[in-house]
Amino acid sequence: MVLLDLFLTLLTSTAFAVGFSSGNNFSAVGLSGTVNVQCPHDASGNAVTAVFTCRQSLLEPAMYDYFLGPQGVDADSIELVVTRADRSVRVKTEKYDSRKSVSREKFNLWDSGLFQKSLLADGNNRVEYRLYRAGQLQTSGEVTVMVSRVQNRQCQSGNYVSTTPSDCQNQLTMCGSYFETNNFCR
Repeated sequence: MVLLDLFLTLLTSTAFAVGFSSGNNFSAVGLSGTVNVQCPHDASGNAVTAVFTCRQSLLEPAMYDYFLGPQGVDADSIELVVTRADRSVRVKTEKYDSRKSVSREKFNLWDSGLFQKSLLADGNNRVEYRLYRAGQLQTSGEVTVMVSRVQNRQCQSGNYVSTTPSDCQNQLTMCGSYFETNNFCR
């Protein structure tokens, strides 16, 4: 009976830990490789080919993730204020499901681009969470999320024959497909 109580206590405390659903320890890895793309002939009947050198930064186990809040807080939104190791600050708000104690959408942890910024950076990230109901603060707290840099991975060169002429001009799409097809160089 004591073992069952201990097991249930451990299970409950692990299952309801505040933080990201994938945990609070992540690994950042750089991916690289080369992909050759052969596209349909152009209007002049010439073969069209492109060679792309691909690079991507990947966060494992997840690039996007839900945030799990504390149990029993009646809230409709969650705000994360992340102070990164380089002292830069990122703030992001999402709707919150208080019955399940989780954000309704995943937060962008790592994917940076023209129209988006990642929450996390290499090193320790202090994540302050704030839960609101109708704009009123209900509770707050903080967790530390660690991002460790691991050894970069190199994929084998890839060759693709495409039926879409624009693929030979779209490095972003082709590199994304290349890494996915190669299981992210694992």
